[in-house]
Amino acid sequence: MAGKDRATTNILVLEDDREQMRVYQRELSAEGYTVFTARNGKSAVNTAKQNPPDIVVLDINMHGMEGVRAAIRILEEHKRIPIIINTAYPRAKDNFMMWVTKAYDAYIIESADLSELKKIIKEILEKARSTGEGGRNSSEGPLRTSADEKGATES
Repeated sequence: MAGKDRATTNILVLEDDREQMRVYQRELSAEGYTVFTARNGKSAVNTAKQNPPDIVVLDINMHGMEGVRAAIRILEEHKRIPIIINTAYPRAKDNFMMWVTKAYDAYIIESADLSELKKIIKEILEKARSTGEGGRNSSEGPLRTSADEKGATES
């Protein structure tokens, strides 16, 4: 990861909604990233093997292999890849499996406005570059995101 710039930063996006996936592709490519997409967990795992990503953005509610399982499978091969959960379900953050496995680095509520996602991607990549590691440091826990504030107001 050290010394990589955006043009050589690979982002894998796992999203089953075709339109939303196009938005990610367009917006993240415009930021200068190389974007690979997958519409299901199995495809994401295969894509990660063929084109190792520097960061993974995924939805968790998918047909077939769900996003959390795909993240775990990807992490089995690439232990230091940061994972960003980007989902429309604010309460999914409380999923026991996600906390036990520490299978993600940030959790974001899906939105048509990708500014928060772009900001989190930059933060994770900058942290990875500054530490010389792949960004995964589960001892620090996931980044605090808008899902934390929304969850606090829903209780």
